[in-house]
Amino acid sequence: MPKQSAGDAGRLRICLAGAGPDGMGHGLRAACVDRSAGQDIDADMLISSEAILRASPALPPVELLACQALRRLGRAEAARARLSALARDHAHVPAVMWELAQAASEAGAGRQAIAALESLTRQQPSVSGGWFLLAKELRKAGRGAEAWRADLSGVHASGHDAELLKAATAMHGGDLDGAEAIMGAKLLRQPDDPPALRLLGEI
Repeated sequence: MPKQSAGDAGRLRICLAGAGPDGMGHGLRAACVDRSAGQDIDADMLISSEAILRASPALPPVELLACQALRRLGRAEAARARLSALARDHAHVPAVMWELAQAASEAGAGRQAIAALESLTRQQPSVSGGWFLLAKELRKAGRGAEAWRADLSGVHASGHDAELLKAATAMHGGDLDGAEAIMGAKLLRQPDDPPALRLLGEI
């Protein structure tokens, strides 16, 4: 890993805490990556995650980071295969089901995407992006009535998203920089969140 000064501008620190409330902790140590924002973050995340996994294979949060990086680098099928294995033991973790759904959707595995999204929206019905992606996959599968209901659920969920409401309030108050910062932080965690992308486009 190249040496960087403490004052590097735009430095990004990505840390995944070892023992969080998402059911994937239980003594796992933190995985941290330091890189400047000017580099390819996804490629760097993949390299760093794979290095950690070679030393300690049983780290589900790091495997999730590696799969996310694979998908965002255009390797959806590789990500889908690994996420399918991860989901066998961690189907109760919404972040795993969200990544699996996106990878399956991008890889053309619509049935698997729908199953993952149905699981995700049962666990976290307030995740509007999950509903909207479910509606898209249902529509592709010719299940128009179910897609329409999923769209309605997504619209309803968007109204309860604290970050979206906070950003919209900032926009209404003329604080466009604040609204953009809120949406930027949300999209860093969920790069494909449809409501956040839509709102960011209006800022």
